[in-house]
Amino acid sequence: GKKVGEIVEVSVPNGVNKFEILGIRRE
Repeated sequence: GKKVGEIVEVSVPNGVNKFEILGIRRE
């Protein structure tokens, strides 16, 4: 249920946090 322009913090196995924006992941 993500909204357009919504920024979601995603936790990855290597311990680095990435932000998923509009389905695009940036470090």
